[in-house]
Amino acid sequence: MKQNKLSVYGHFTINPFHLNKVLTLNEYHLFDTIRYILESTDLEKRISNSLIKLESHFTNGEQISIAKNNLLKLKFIKLVDVNKKLGTIYSIDYDSILLIIEKINSERNSINRLIIADEYRKSVGLNEINKSKIKEYRNSEFDNKSIIDDRYIFLNQHNTLNTNMDNNLDFQVMLNNLEYKLKNLAISKIEYEKSIIKIKDEALRNNIILNNENGQWITK
Repeated sequence: MKQNKLSVYGHFTINPFHLNKVLTLNEYHLFDTIRYILESTDLEKRISNSLIKLESHFTNGEQISIAKNNLLKLKFIKLVDVNKKLGTIYSIDYDSILLIIEKINSERNSINRLIIADEYRKSVGLNEINKSKIKEYRNSEFDNKSIIDDRYIFLNQHNTLNTNMDNNLDFQVMLNNLEYKLKNLAISKIEYEKSIIKIKDEALRNNIILNNENGQWITK
């Protein structure tokens, strides 16, 4: 449950496996940092390199510039307004991100997922990042299995559900974690519905309901 609670009470992106197939580590960290700043109510929306370095692992402007240009090519972010002195206003291109995630999700073979991600990078003029993995795992045991339910999602929830959950907060945190993932495209609508059905009935019996005004699960 610690991982789930972190995702609700602090910024903690869980299981970004689909994005990691498409993005390098620097690209992912910059994307996640920009998204975090945009979603935070107490941080300035005009983002400077100094703010990015403060909130992430980046140590110099060149790293940020390369990752930013790649994210623009990949259509993960957009530049709304650029001011070298004050910083840049960004927006997240959720529609574009959703398209590539859905395309990866629709493929049930792990190796082919990597190929789809690399093909997308090549289509926008960027280098492949999964070539060595594809070569290593092609014709291995992973190449002979289809994923029925995405094995990377909700392993923590499945394990938790097998324990004796008598704490209402646990149900509430898990449900809000699912809402957070769906909102931020970390899971598909189908994955959300499959997972929530395992928790929802028990939560309702414990007087945990969905607040339609803010989309949060609360205790009555």
